[in-house]
Amino acid sequence: MASTTASTSSPPMTPEEKEEALTLFEELLRFPTISFAGPTNGSYRACAQWLVKTLSDLGLETQVRKKGMV
Repeated sequence: MASTTASTSSPPMTPEEKEEALTLFEELLRFPTISFAGPTNGSYRACAQWLVKTLSDLGLETQVRKKGMV
């Protein structure tokens, strides 16, 4: 069976990059979005705003869409 590994790979992360990635992940996990109250208490919106800023800071293009938009 043929292997499907990528022909290029990223260099390993430095300890500083790993620490930054872990810090960002921990920040994301702090948003109380697994809750029936998320849509009404502002946590979904706060999380979306944090994601937009964080991903934009990393150079990615972002867009927030309202529920039901495709």
